[in-house]
Amino acid sequence: MSRINRVVFLATVLVLGFIQMGNAEEKSQQKAVEAAQTWLVLVDQGEFGKSWETASDYFKGAVTEKQWQQALTAVRSPLGKVTTGNSSRNSTPPLCPAPQTENTW
Repeated sequence: MSRINRVVFLATVLVLGFIQMGNAEEKSQQKAVEAAQTWLVLVDQGEFGKSWETASDYFKGAVTEKQWQQALTAVRSPLGKVTTGNSSRNSTPPLCPAPQTENTW
């Protein structure tokens, strides 16, 4: 195999490897988003105890279930039931452009 062929082969292998790594990262990120959405549904439905139970060990080590339920009862409960769809949770929000005003400095 000539040197050029080896270089082309190696470059191809590297590119394919990077593509595969990107796909794996994307799948991992998608799973994380889905888990977060499921967890937020529990919070939105008022299932504060269950949301604490399904949280990470790190989270549970930082906040007791009683503290979590008290905090969410004080903060989340007054907001009431979710009345709109959660389509905003299905995608990454776009970057917000600067407000358009008539005044320019």
